[in-house]
Amino acid sequence: MPATGAAIPVSRRYTTIRVIAYHGILQNITALLAFVPFVWVFLHNRSLAALPSWSGQMWALQGVSFAAAIAGLVGHIALAFRRRWGRTLDVATWVVLSAASLMLSSWITVLIGLPLGVAGLALMYNRLSNDYLKLPHAAIEPTARRFASVGLLAASSALHYWAISFATMRTGTFGYLLPNGRPMDLLIAAAIALLVGTAVAPRGQRMWCCGMSLMTSAVAMLAMLLSYVSVATPLVRYLPHEYRRIAIPWQPITVYAIVTFCIALVLIRATKPPKQSDWEQWSNPDASTGAGAARRETTS
Repeated sequence: MPATGAAIPVSRRYTTIRVIAYHGILQNITALLAFVPFVWVFLHNRSLAALPSWSGQMWALQGVSFAAAIAGLVGHIALAFRRRWGRTLDVATWVVLSAASLMLSSWITVLIGLPLGVAGLALMYNRLSNDYLKLPHAAIEPTARRFASVGLLAASSALHYWAISFATMRTGTFGYLLPNGRPMDLLIAAAIALLVGTAVAPRGQRMWCCGMSLMTSAVAMLAMLLSYVSVATPLVRYLPHEYRRIAIPWQPITVYAIVTFCIALVLIRATKPPKQSDWEQWSNPDASTGAGAARRETTS
């Protein structure tokens, strides 16, 4: 008799698709934070006249970006929980946002982001990603240590990315939200959360968990740098006239992001996954039982 579940190896961690999901969650939350200043100005003045006097084209672009950030956040959260519709929603959001940007004269951002978007599509629809989405859904047994580890590592990844974003453009979102703050404050908090989160992670998985946290922030940093190409270079003249060229420290931020990526890659690959990783046990405690039954069925 054919073994229906034998083709899905439970020993894999499915690192790539997880990083795509976590990085997407982080970037879309950050994109939504960029709209906080607009909300604050409106609530403080109780008048739309206090908002920037942009053209209708620019406001339409901001509206599309806001809707795409919400849809992207929902899609990537669903993808992290192995919901197929999350992947579909992510792809649809990217296609709609790209089409809207082309219609609103922001084609240069679509052109710059096209290689990354195509690479993401290829990775989300390869065989391993399909296997990841085919894993059976099972209830997760909650423990305080488990929540503490995941929460601290997620907070570290976010703080790490926000610190570098703040250092890249001091007058942006975080300059408004943290007028008296420093990027180093966020970086120190990220380092503390990373160390504590790694320490309370399951034994045998600590290097991988640490690497995943660093990899998520590193990929977000590299994607952020790519997005700045359109506004931090002469290409800004192809954007709507409200955009102005900005200056960012390309070399140190790029070197830092690449070094972080390499360190994360080493940590992730430092140890081979066990027969069933603790992460798989968290998300699918019945996977080993199902796989064992499939193997027995195959050999019988």
